[in-house]
Amino acid sequence: ILALEDIEEMQAQGIHCNKTAVGGPLAYIDIGVPIFEGVSKELIASFQEYKNRGLYETLLNQAKPEPRCLDKKEEGMSLTITQLSGVWVITLGFALAGLVAKCLGSRIEKYAPSVPSRTIAFSRRLSLTPKSVMRENKNSACVAGAKPILI
Repeated sequence: ILALEDIEEMQAQGIHCNKTAVGGPLAYIDIGVPIFEGVSKELIASFQEYKNRGLYETLLNQAKPEPRCLDKKEEGMSLTITQLSGVWVITLGFALAGLVAKCLGSRIEKYAPSVPSRTIAFSRRLSLTPKSVMRENKNSACVAGAKPILI
C-alpha cells in the first residue's frame, strides 16, 4: 500500500509504471498550519469559498506531476474464442471418454464369462444367531437353517 502522492511522484520520475491506483484513498492525514484565533474564522471562510468555486481542485490538479509512464487506461483484454476453446475441448474429451467407457463396459459384461461364487466349507457351520439360541442348542454342532458364508 502506497500513498497516492508517493506513487504519482515515482511515476513522474518514470519508475513503478506497472502500479496503478485502484479506488480512492483508504485514509487521509490532516496536516495543517496553526493560525491565530483572531483571523481563523475569516481564513476558514475564504478557504471554504475557494473550495466551493473549484479553485482548490484546479490548483491541486496543476500541482500534480505528469507521469512519464505510457498512458494505458484500457480495461484489460477479454479472452478470445481460441483461448476458451481449450476448456471446452478438455470437457468434451472427458465426456466422450465416459460414454465410450460406459458402452464398452456393458458390452464386456455381456461377453465375459461369469465367475461362480465360492463358498467356504468348514467342519462346523457358523451361524450369526443370538447366544440364547446357541445355549438351547448346546449339543448340536450347528443351528438349523444356518447358511454358509459366501465370498
